[in-house]
Amino acid sequence: MNTAPRRLYMDNAATSFPKPPGVMAAMQHYAAELGASPGRGAYAEARESGRLMNECRGRIAQLIGRMRVNPSTSFSPSTPLIL
Repeated sequence: MNTAPRRLYMDNAATSFPKPPGVMAAMQHYAAELGASPGRGAYAEARESGRLMNECRGRIAQLIGRMRVNPSTSFSPSTPLIL
């Protein structure tokens, strides 16, 4: 039986801890299977990383109400602050 008190994390502005299980699974897949920067090569892992990045950009664009993703659009950690 675990008798340690439950941890209450109060510093979410410093990191994205704790991560949801789906996020952890996606990060583990990237680190173990891809590990390539999008747009940095023509090999399969770089192409798959680019495909995933573009898919994420499209989903974010839909989430914030943009009809089309501009390829030069970048989303930084401060993007939500300016929306």
